[in-house]
Amino acid sequence: MLDDITVPGGHARAARVEAGQLVEIINVRGRQVCDFVAFNAEDLAEHLSPTHTRSMLGRLTLAVNDRLQTNARNPIFELVEDTVGRHDVLFAACAHRRYELDYDGLRGHRNCRGNFAEVLEPYGVGYLQVPDPINWFQNTPVAADGALGMEVSPAEAGDRVVLRALMDALVAASACPQDQNPINDWEVTDIRLVVKDAS
Repeated sequence: MLDDITVPGGHARAARVEAGQLVEIINVRGRQVCDFVAFNAEDLAEHLSPTHTRSMLGRLTLAVNDRLQTNARNPIFELVEDTVGRHDVLFAACAHRRYELDYDGLRGHRNCRGNFAEVLEPYGVGYLQVPDPINWFQNTPVAADGALGMEVSPAEAGDRVVLRALMDALVAASACPQDQNPINDWEVTDIRLVVKDAS
């Protein structure tokens, strides 16, 4: 095992991953959403893109064997294990403006965009350069009229997704600090981020 990182609830951590290695994202206590971004390690302008992934897959859901795409339409990860089967590829990362606008002017709340900016700053990625995430374990039902729900994550303690890197990558995971709606069951907890060789 190369890295076994605890991502504290409400915060983020980053790691480097080599092509062929596995990235495990593990729910420690359950019900915790994990926002996830990734970049081509050789060119940070190329990043994991939910938009391009949706377009290439032709659907709003992810499944084992799917290849996650970059904004250059290159595969960056393959989803090789998923014990939950419910994830979100629609919502932007929560941000300080989101809390101010949606929650009665709430200021200073930790947020995933800010978390990513903190851990990616050493690599030269600024706040406004953080791309949209894939939100692992987030339960976003889509109603018949197109409305998006925000329901409690179905993830249990120990549930995971496992990704195989298809290129050298810089990844970051945020244990989403959202406690103003039910997606994390009103309680923010830890995520484990594990990088290991496939063997």
